[in-house]
Parts: sequence; C-alpha cells; structure tokens
Amino acid sequence: MEALMIHIGERIRDLRQKRGMTQKALAGTHMTRNMLSLIENGQAAPSLSTVLYLAEQLDAPAGYFFAVTEEDERQFYKMMVIPEIKQLYRNGCFAECEQRIQEMPSGCMDDEIAFIAAQCYFGTAMQYASEYALKSADSHFSKAEEATQNTIYAGEDFKSAVSYYQGLISLLLSASDLTDEITGIGNASALVPADMLQYFAELQVYAGNQHSLSVREWDSGSYYSRHIHGLYLISSAQYKQAVEILRDLLEDGGLPFYMRYRICSDLENAANADGDFRAAYNAARRKLELMECAKK
Repeated sequence: MEALMIHIGERIRDLRQKRGMTQKALAGTHMTRNMLSLIENGQAAPSLSTVLYLAEQLDAPAGYFFAVTEEDERQFYKMMVIPEIKQLYRNGCFAECEQRIQEMPSGCMDDEIAFIAAQCYFGTAMQYASEYALKSADSHFSKAEEATQNTIYAGEDFKSAVSYYQGLISLLLSASDLTDEITGIGNASALVPADMLQYFAELQVYAGNQHSLSVREWDSGSYYSRHIHGLYLISSAQYKQAVEILRDLLEDGGLPFYMRYRICSDLENAANADGDFRAAYNAARRKLELMECAKK
C-alpha cells in the first residue's frame, strides 16, 4: 500500500509540474496545499473523489495515476496527450504541437503520432519559409521527411511535397537557376499548387530567352501575373513601368517567399536600366537582408 501511495504521488507531482501548475493552484478549494503535498510525497492516500478531481484538473485519465507497467503508462499517456496534440495541430500551433510530441516517451510514438509530427514539421517549415528563415525551414522539412518514414499514414502526395520543398529551399539557398525538377507540372498536388509550377516554368523560359514569354491566362491581379507582366515590360525596355510594378509587389506583405529574392533582382536591374539608382540601391539592400535572413 505504501509503495502504491508513493507511486500515485509521484505521478501527480510529475504531471502537475509538466502542466506548469503550483500546488496551491492544483489544490484549489478541494483540499489544502499541505494535503496535496502529503499526497505527492506518498504520505497520504487520496480519496476516490480526490483522484477524480486531480485527474480532471490535470486533464488526465484517472487510471494514469495507477498505471504500473510501462505498457499501461504508454497507453494512458497517449490518451492524455493525443487530443491536445490534435487540437494544437488543427489550430496551427505547430511549434507547441512539436514540443508536446518531443516530450512524449519514445515508446509512445506510433504511426498516428509520427504522421501528426510529420505534418507539424511541415507546417513549421512553411512558417519559417514565409519569414524567409530558409535554414530553419530546411531543417524542419528534413524532420518531416524523417517522420514520414515512421508512419504508414503519410501518402505519396505528402512525401512528394516534402521532397519538393526541400529541393526548392535548397535552390533558393544556393541562388541557383530553376531546374526541370522544380518547374515540372508533375509535382502539382494539394500542397504544391499548379499555378506556382507554371509560374516557375515561365521564369525558366524567360531566363532562356527574354523575348519568349508565353501568353497564358493568369488569375487577374495575382502575384504571378504581376511579376510576369513586369518581366514583359523589362523585355520591352519599358523600365519605368516595370519598376513601379515590381516595387509594388515587394511592398505587399503577402508576397510568397519564393518570389522575393527574384523580384528584388529584377527590380534592381530595371531600376538601373531606368537610371533610378535609389530604387536600385534599395532593391540591392533588400536582397542582402533576405540573404542574411535566409541563414536563420
């Protein structure tokens, strides 16, 4: 009986500390802080009503406090954390979701948790990429790829998307030219928009021949159409109009991360050609800022 009291007390204390609660906060009006201290130190046995109260306050199954075997502990622990992990993921709180997963004992990791982890790493990677913290994004895409190897739930589209964005981030970090692997329409999926791939293909054509931009129907006013129109103006030596379009694009906070550095370069070139050296200087400065940010 004494050993069980110590065991229950340790479980309550450990879970309270993980939840960041003080003894006073957990005791509430149900018991005194001193009584809770006695329970946590195995010097008093909690009543059934107290066990149920503590379980509710700590958001845990009451049986968790009595789990003796490692298998029992794993099962009860999963019952506690999986609903929270799923809710954090649904709310887009990827960093918090990752932390809760990393806190789990290794034996608790299964296919479902590994798949949630992969999606969280992917979501965090995209958040970092949106901030142009490309090194951090690359690291999290690698974590997502590793997690997909530990679950049967990651479909081929998800795995391909992870691999695709790893390649895109690598290309941006090295400031390399677009490749057929990046522009290929076969990469399109729910996570890799077809419009983005068509935009990349258009840039690839422009890089080969500035007078070969194809005419296609873009969404009116989209980032892609505005950039392509700016390139058309540059190829037509209409530099002043191109500078206006590209500068407006850069000032748009919603501009996709993979467009920023390229538009800075195009703006710098157009501004130099137009003799607008202030705009060219500002564009060059923005490029340097992006390069520094990419190292994060």
